[in-house]
Amino acid sequence: MTLGEKIRFVRKLSGLTMKEVAETSGISDVTIANYEHNVTEPSFFNMCCLADILKVPLDYFTGKKELTEKEKEEIFKRRWEKQWQDMS
Repeated sequence: MTLGEKIRFVRKLSGLTMKEVAETSGISDVTIANYEHNVTEPSFFNMCCLADILKVPLDYFTGKKELTEKEKEEIFKRRWEKQWQDMS
C-alpha cells in the first residue's frame, strides 16, 4: 500500500471525513486529498499529526510496521463508539 492508500484506509476505517481530519489537524482537506491520491506526500510534522489524529503508530505510515488485526479492530471500535455518542 502506498502512503496515500494507508492514510485513506485508516481515515475510512475511523469513520472520519477528509473535512473532519482537516478541521482537527489544521491541514486543508485539499491537501489531505492530495496525500490520499499520492499527488504530494505529507511533511514529517503533518504525518505525525495525521498519525496522532487517526490513532495509528507513525511507523505504520513510514512503512516500518503494518497494523495488526487487533489495532484495526480498535480503530473500527472507536468509530462506532464515536457514532454512538453522536447519536445520544
